[in-house]
Amino acid sequence: LFLQERVKARTPGEYESLVDIIHDQSSILMVHRFGNFLVQSMLETAEPNDIERFTLNIIGKVAYFSVNQFCCHVIQKLLDVGPIVVQARIASELLDQVYTTMTSSFGTHVWQKLLQLPWPKQLPPLATMTHNAVRIQVPENGWVLIAKTESGCSSVRSYLCLNQKD
Repeated sequence: LFLQERVKARTPGEYESLVDIIHDQSSILMVHRFGNFLVQSMLETAEPNDIERFTLNIIGKVAYFSVNQFCCHVIQKLLDVGPIVVQARIASELLDQVYTTMTSSFGTHVWQKLLQLPWPKQLPPLATMTHNAVRIQVPENGWVLIAKTESGCSSVRSYLCLNQKD
């Protein structure tokens, strides 16, 4: 809690040092019961270049982190504060592991956040990309198999709400 308050205070010199340490230890902090709150605090106060730097640290591991009970909150926060390019990177990695992340009791929360975000009309519709990912990765009754799991049912509901908007 002390470090979270120090990050939020943004005291020059101290803030930059804390952000550097958080970046260096982010993989450990994100999956920690209390450390994930520190990372979330950093993301809430971060400058755009710090968000980009943090994103670069987790690229290639987003799906893995999304199914962790503590780190899923960090990924959701990153979706909240990150620009569209960060949101698209996260979406891409979740789409690559659509079944695993949608049926995870923690990954489903990340999907729900992602599917609630406004998606620019210039980009391919998120509903279409999600549907195609399910069809490719789980060709036989993919949506049914996802919906049969408790967590997947929530993911499917979020997808259907998005699909009605598109």
